Amino acid sequence: MARLNKNGTLSGLMGDVVMRAYNNTTYVYVRQEKVHNPQTRGQMMQRVKMKNIVNVYGALKPALKDNFQGKVGKQSDYTMFVSCNLSQQPVYLTSKEASADYYSVVAPYIVAFGKLSPIEYSIEDEWLVSNIIVGDIDLNSDMKVYELASVIFSNNAEWKEGDILEFIVCKQNFLADASGELINVRAECEYANIVLDIADKSKLSRYLDDMELKADANGCLCLHASSYGGYAIVQKRKTAKDVATGVQSLAVVNPLLERYTSEEQCEKAIQSYEKKH
Repeated sequence: MARLNKNGTLSGLMGDVVMRAYNNTTYVYVRQEKVHNPQTRGQMMQRVKMKNIVNVYGALKPALKDNFQGKVGKQSDYTMFVSCNLSQQPVYLTSKEASADYYSVVAPYIVAFGKLSPIEYSIEDEWLVSNIIVGDIDLNSDMKVYELASVIFSNNAEWKEGDILEFIVCKQNFLADASGELINVRAECEYANIVLDIADKSKLSRYLDDMELKADANGCLCLHASSYGGYAIVQKRKTAKDVATGVQSLAVVNPLLERYTSEEQCEKAIQSYEKKH
């Protein structure tokens, strides 16, 4: 079993994944075949779900900076992401799929963890609808940062000057070959951080790139969920000690998710590892 050390690193065994701490860094290895490997179901489950978490982290990594509050010592966003999501609904990858580093299925993983109140949101009609109230403001390409900041502060008491509004888009890419077998299954991340500054007269489009925002009929801030994948909105606040945030998970629309979390896929994945021993 892997354990969390005082300096934030992980060490120990998780399935056939070995974690070793050295110079305040966690190194991850695949255990060699010749080592005795009991075939318990628990160990198999750890093995088949760990790889997808690691691969999705690889796609999300740039967006997760300062998204995990209360890290101890040299504990990293990576170790926090893994530890937070090992208890989430497993995504089962076969041995063949797990051996391809790019193979990643977007799942409702936790992308921020802290003490601020979480933002509530859900995907409705291709929009991520949040509980952040912005009224009837027109969020067009000419909207200025200070204008968005002003309406958020006026309508949402939990937001303060200087807070960071982060949007995360984790797209699910996949193709099928002539036989229908899925290939090139990978996650691709885009993100935007906007410091809510009432003196910032720059356009929102400067930070958002291709992301699209709107206010719905109820005056709620919405992010366009235009493709398969996962979406999140995160509030971050710099403090004297660290960056405060709330607990946020990806809201996911992904046709692959049902398949890769099914009992059938679980058995297929476990059998793929059993054949190796």
